[in-house]
This record gives sequence, structure tokens and C-alpha cells, in this order.
Amino acid sequence: MKFWDHAFLGIAYEQEEKMMKHMKLGGFLVVLLLISTTFMPLVSAAETNQEMAKIADKLQVSQVSGDEKTGEYVATYKVSDTETKTYYLKKYAATVDGKDVVKVEVYEKTPSGSLTASSEFGKDSYATYTGSGWSIHLGPVDMGFLRNGGTTAIGAFGAWLAVTIGLTGGAALIFAAALVGAFIIGTYFYTNADGSMDINISDAALLFIPIAIAMPGPQPVPLTIKGIPVILPL
Repeated sequence: MKFWDHAFLGIAYEQEEKMMKHMKLGGFLVVLLLISTTFMPLVSAAETNQEMAKIADKLQVSQVSGDEKTGEYVATYKVSDTETKTYYLKKYAATVDGKDVVKVEVYEKTPSGSLTASSEFGKDSYATYTGSGWSIHLGPVDMGFLRNGGTTAIGAFGAWLAVTIGLTGGAALIFAAALVGAFIIGTYFYTNADGSMDINISDAALLFIPIAIAMPGPQPVPLTIKGIPVILPL
């Protein structure tokens, strides 16, 4: 089973092709490791949908105030059978480099009931709706958190994606885990010079994500990362 059917187009040199093959394989192995260790083993193809449903139940997101453009949200993320994290998310409009963007800051609720002084995720990330899809910019600070934060980072990122681009909590969590495993932990090829990452996803691909998750076997979701067409299996 190939991880990407045609992740890159027009690579001219044989040496670069070899490098890409190693990176694809590495990304695929990281996705398998992330899903199997962070969530649960997918024991057989016949049980995939049932297992995915269990994963989806780990993240629940609900809006408590505001509207589509601005508002406050609460998310609960079941890290394990004995640990559940609660996040407070603040969504608002901002301007970055002259562009109107959507910003979402994710704060964790502490055991005492207060919120963390600074956001867990969303420090330097934002998204822009292009008219036919979303352009997502993951800043270098947030990228560092995704690389080093483990399961906590996946939960915070999933909640951020749910509020930012409108996925349900479960679909956002699975999408987040796949993105981190395939393109962030396994390789630095897709990052910009400053350590940030730019991801573009069309409306059609976004709508296909929950369908892909529900279907048996991995389904291809097309994205563009750093201007490179890639396929993410979900």
C-alpha cells in the first residue's frame, strides 16, 4: 500500500526522487506509529470504522458564545481512560501582513479551574479563506509545540482545526494526527525557512475528510503543502 500515489510532480533528478521515496516512507511509518500508540491499534480492516469512531469520540468541541467569525468555544480531549483535558478557545478576526485572517487561541483549563496564562496553541498560526478553500499557516512556535508536545499537542491542534476550518471534533483530531505524523514529525522538507508551514485545502477536500474517515481503508485527501501537491490518506 503506497502512502502517496503521486505526492510530487515533475521531479527531474534521480537523486531527488530517491530522497523523496525515503521521506514518504518515513512519514507513513510515523502516521502508523502515531495512530497505533497515541490512540489504539487498528486490529483489522473490518474493524476500522468502529475504531475510528472511538478515536473521534476523544475530542468534543462546542461553541459557547459568538458567531461563525468570532466566538468562544470549549473542547474536551480524552487523552486516556484516566485523563481528560479541557480547552478554552477564542476565535477572532485579525490582520497579518495586510491580509484578513482567522486567529484561534487554545488555552488549557488547569486542575484549579483557571486557564493557562498563555495559549497552548495558536500563538503564531492563522488561516485565511480563499473563496474555494482554506490557506493554513502554522507558525514556527506552534510547529515546535507539534513536534515536541506528544498527544497533548495533537488534542490542542485538533481543537484548533475544528474551530478554525469547521471540522467536527473527531474528524479534526484524526486529520491533525495524520498531518503531524506525515508532514511535521517525519521530515523538515515541507517547512519554510523560518520553521513555519503553509497548508492549502480545498472546500471539496475538506468536505471529503469525514467521508474518507468513515470509508473502509485509507482514502486520499489532496492537499498542497509549501506549494507541493500531496495526498494524505485518511
